[in-house]
Amino acid sequence: MSTGLGDTIKQITEFFNIEQCEGCKERQTALNRLFPYVVKPTSDEIVFLYEVFSWYKGLPIPAEKAEDIKKCEALFRKLYNIKEEACTNCGATYQNNYMKKLERVYLNYKDLIEKEMQTEKPKGRKAKK
Repeated sequence: MSTGLGDTIKQITEFFNIEQCEGCKERQTALNRLFPYVVKPTSDEIVFLYEVFSWYKGLPIPAEKAEDIKKCEALFRKLYNIKEEACTNCGATYQNNYMKKLERVYLNYKDLIEKEMQTEKPKGRKAKK
């Protein structure tokens, strides 16, 4: 499975029997980071992002929202096919980076979820007296 543009270019060059050198491998990794393929989020994940970005305004994160931020990191890693562990020294920079990328995903689906919420009918009706 291709995780980004670098993998796709590698597949094309392999098709034409072009061997990959060390520079090609480095470019593949760099292109995968710059142009990753994003997995489509589920409707539950879109709703979760909708809820998160209703309160998320950047750092600092309210203590009661720490679990949501952990879920955001896991979702980011899933959607962007990230296998390697995050750098523990990067802390806020890393978090800011993945939240910006998740916000782009959220904005791509925001209209859909808002439309869905508007078309939902009330669950129950009050009986007429």
